[in-house]
Amino acid sequence: MFPLGSVLLPGAVLQLQVFEPRYSALMNTVMATTQEFGVTLIERGAEVGGGDQRLPVGCVAKVLLAQPLGEGRWILQAIGTDRFSVDEWLPEDPYPVATVCRFSPTSAEDAELFEVARTSPISTLDAYSILAAENSQLRRKLLHSALAHVEELRQAQRQWG
Repeated sequence: MFPLGSVLLPGAVLQLQVFEPRYSALMNTVMATTQEFGVTLIERGAEVGGGDQRLPVGCVAKVLLAQPLGEGRWILQAIGTDRFSVDEWLPEDPYPVATVCRFSPTSAEDAELFEVARTSPISTLDAYSILAAENSQLRRKLLHSALAHVEELRQAQRQWG
């Protein structure tokens, strides 16, 4: 698992520079096995150093390109695929690990909603709400609300300069 301060949505490209020893170990495991890892949003805390609190829904990241740079550093490009929920966080040895339940593969309708969410200037928490929503209808409603809020902010900025 790779907790981040941003949300990975299905279809989104994730670019990372890995430098922490625990995530270098994660990359070694990922590249030797499935070439996939989970990304969850950090609710409280920081990306570096551990001790963070994480939200329970995330997205699988499938490695597209991984280049070791030496000294435990990696340049990584991955793409979001399936959503999952965390059943249980396990001891971190040496990197975050969890048991998860993958949701059904992303439907064509959800793929379109996620694409709009990825390309819109919505907040991180709005993106997470859309990712975590139980069904397409709720995702659509949340996306509409987030976009309406963006438009309200733009109007206020135009009004107040």
